[in-house]
Amino acid sequence: MDILLSISKADMGEESEALMAGRFFLFIYRSLWEIFALIVPALLIWRSYKGKEDSTRLHERYGISKIPRPQNIQRLYWLHGVSVGESVSSLVLGIALLKAEPNSHILITSNTLTSQHMLRNRIKELELESKISIQTQPYDKSKWVNRFLSHWKPDVAVMMESEVWPNLVTLSTYHHIPVLMASAQISDKSIKKWDGVGRYLAEVVFQSFSAIVTIDQDQADRFAKLIPHQKITVGGSMKAAAPQLPINGEMVDEITKGAAGRTIILLASSHETEEALFVDAFEAINQSGAYLGIIAPRHINRTGIIEGLLNDANITHSKRSSGRFPDQKTKIWIADAMGEMGSLIKAADLIVLGGGFAKLGGHNPMEMAALGKGVISGPHVFKNTKIFETLLDNKGCKFVDTASALADTLTSLNTSTTQLNGLNHGAVLAYNKLTDAADQTARLVMKAASKD
Repeated sequence: MDILLSISKADMGEESEALMAGRFFLFIYRSLWEIFALIVPALLIWRSYKGKEDSTRLHERYGISKIPRPQNIQRLYWLHGVSVGESVSSLVLGIALLKAEPNSHILITSNTLTSQHMLRNRIKELELESKISIQTQPYDKSKWVNRFLSHWKPDVAVMMESEVWPNLVTLSTYHHIPVLMASAQISDKSIKKWDGVGRYLAEVVFQSFSAIVTIDQDQADRFAKLIPHQKITVGGSMKAAAPQLPINGEMVDEITKGAAGRTIILLASSHETEEALFVDAFEAINQSGAYLGIIAPRHINRTGIIEGLLNDANITHSKRSSGRFPDQKTKIWIADAMGEMGSLIKAADLIVLGGGFAKLGGHNPMEMAALGKGVISGPHVFKNTKIFETLLDNKGCKFVDTASALADTLTSLNTSTTQLNGLNHGAVLAYNKLTDAADQTARLVMKAASKD
């Protein structure tokens, strides 16, 4: 449903004044980037040293690409998301666009090494390396953004979820590139950031969008309050349409063999404090040694911290990065490798999903649902509200907030085949209901690209 709000003649004067103020603040923003750019080289060296940047691709932060723009293609679609979640959405939308236009090309930019590694692994697994290019987001200095846009010349730009960089957006329109926001959602915290002085900048930035395609009506209403003169469409969440993760059958067999009949509990995409909660619950239910725990941290460079936690708890453990699979002596196995989540989900009997215990907004449960598995999550899933609501409506997830509640839920599911089957069946039902969003959004993006 489109929300098109008319503007009266009296409002036009106010709008012009707001736009003028917005352009002034955009000028200030661009000037600040000219100053900040002076320390960017040192910042990139430091980030590279800390493992947060690929030292061989630092040039991409300056808008320099060594990847040639593909020739003889129908269109080039540029999709941008900041981190892993948004990159999953970008990949889903990119696949939908390629399904509709096989002779087009997809460029995906992101802001983190983790998301880029994930994208490259998935693209290789899907055999789409010739159809999808990956590049680091250029920093938002005008010169660097212009350099990036002049090289790639995208036919349309799509900002995923709530990723808004003022120069990426406004300079795209200067280059006559239609800009959309897809799978859009904005939190109360983000709305507060745009309030006050930020509202003037919002006027000039958000007017650059051809359309904003939100995940649901609630989000459409939020955007309408922030930018009442913008075209807003409800399209759905790209994350919900996440394709099945690849499965390594040999790895699944090795994990199952190491479990030796024990129930396998996976803590997926965990963060700081969540492993401690999981370990407390695991120790409470594993007095008889009936369980094998797997911890797959969201950031694999946290392995040492997790090992310290397990050593303090005197829990026998091993880790994937040492080349070892779990054996009968292993109580908890740390799965600290990229690109193996599909195999872990397949091997697991019970899945605890991170991100919702540490108040980070939750992670995408549809990767589990796509493989027929429901999840247990913490209650703080504000970044994926609609997905979890659909999952909960179909009884495909359970929420807990303490170690004791997690222990009780794990025990209940493990001792009741009916409950566990119902949880997994509900996840499949929810996944099937949510997977048409990508095709709907792809049609809107193609429509925008086809306009001269």
